[in-house]
Amino acid sequence: MSLSYPVRQLAELCAAHPLESKILFVPDMRAGYDLTTALARTKGWANLRVTTPILLAAEQQEPGMAARGLRRLHRAGGRRLVDALLTAWPSSERRYFQHIVNTGAAAAGLAESIHATFDALRLAKVLPEHLRHWSTGDKGSDLATLFERYVAALAQNSLWDDAALLTAALDDSSEHAPGEIVWAILDETELPQLTTDFVQQQTGNQLWRLGRHSYGVPPPPQSAASRF
Repeated sequence: MSLSYPVRQLAELCAAHPLESKILFVPDMRAGYDLTTALARTKGWANLRVTTPILLAAEQQEPGMAARGLRRLHRAGGRRLVDALLTAWPSSERRYFQHIVNTGAAAAGLAESIHATFDALRLAKVLPEHLRHWSTGDKGSDLATLFERYVAALAQNSLWDDAALLTAALDDSSEHAPGEIVWAILDETELPQLTTDFVQQQTGNQLWRLGRHSYGVPPPPQSAASRF
C-alpha cells in the first residue's frame, strides 16, 4: 500500500481529535516511524503515540513481572530454549526427529523454526493438549511432545513469552480499562487471536482502521484489515 493513503487517514484522525490522546497500533516501530515522519511533513499533530500491541502489553505488565521474579522470553531466548530441549531429548525417544544432529547451523535453524511454530500456536490460543489431539504421524507426535515440554519449561523457569504477556494483560483488564483515548490501527498489523483479544479489550472495539475499504482480494486472515 502506498504510504500516502494511511498518512491521509491519520491526518484526518488528528484533525478530528486534536486534543485527545491518540494511540496508533502498527506492525512494528519502523512502520510507525515512517508513518509519523510522513505525517509531520504534511500536517501538524499532537498527543499521538505509536506502538505495537505487544509493546503496550509489556509496558503494562513488566513492572509486575519483575516484582514476581518473572522474565521476558524474547526470540533468541526462545530459540535457545528449544535447542536445549532438543539436546536433552534422547534420540531413542524421538520418532520424526530421531536423526537430527543437535549441533551446527542446521540445528540452529531447526530450533528457530520450531520456536516460531510454538510462538504462533500459543498466540493462537492452542494448548499442548490441543496439538496432541490433532497430531498425526511421527512428525506431529514429536512436535506435540516438544510443545508440551516447551510450555512446561516456560513455567519451570518463570519465563513469559508474548502469549503469557498478553494473557496477563487480559486478566488485568480492569486495571487498564480504556480511558479517553482515540485508538487506531494500521491495516497491515498482524493480529493472532490473543493479540486481537487484547486490542479489543484495550479499545472497547472502537478504533479507526488505517487502510482501504477494499483491496480487491481478501486480506490476510490475521491482519487488522481482516479482523476489523
